[in-house]
Amino acid sequence: MCASMKHQMLSQTFKDTKGCGITWAKMLNVSIAVAYPELRLLDSQCDVGIGALAPLQCLLRKTVINPEEALATLLQTVNDSKDPIVMEFWQLLQQEEGLLREKFKECELVCKTLRTKPGCMSAGTLQVQLCEYRQWRNFIARKKYSLLKGDPMMNNLPSKRTAGDSKPPARRQKVDNDAQVDGWCFAIVLYVSLSLSLSPVEGWKG
Repeated sequence: MCASMKHQMLSQTFKDTKGCGITWAKMLNVSIAVAYPELRLLDSQCDVGIGALAPLQCLLRKTVINPEEALATLLQTVNDSKDPIVMEFWQLLQQEEGLLREKFKECELVCKTLRTKPGCMSAGTLQVQLCEYRQWRNFIARKKYSLLKGDPMMNNLPSKRTAGDSKPPARRQKVDNDAQVDGWCFAIVLYVSLSLSLSPVEGWKG
């Protein structure tokens, strides 16, 4: 099964799980991609979480209808750019990744992820950096322009609640038969097929 099909299968599995939305699907796929870099799961595609949607629209300067396609468009623009500032970025990234590989040389998995080739940023990395870009824009808006709510262009996010809701949804202790919620540390363990056998994939803990 190709990386694209694996991504689609995993993403749909997560989104079909009760209590998991698009942001959870993105987060869990990123965790799997880091744990299994040989799958190349997010090289060319990635679910776009809610926090990345506003900066994606801002950078593309248009309303995004299909976030995944829009992310692919921005990814191609980033990787194909020959702007001097972009060339400087790739050079700096090579230096920084080299320093990190030396520092974490005993961590094989970490070192595998620190070998980005110039012009080969992955969709997963770009999606995560869009969220960081939003945070940076909000910081500048608050610090420099005294906008307490941050940059309006970065905070035009879809609401997670329906009209009339006054309370957040109750905390779920049981998601469904294929997912377990581990108490108050909120760790979700999902069982998904990465090959012919089922492997436990531990999601985010917070």
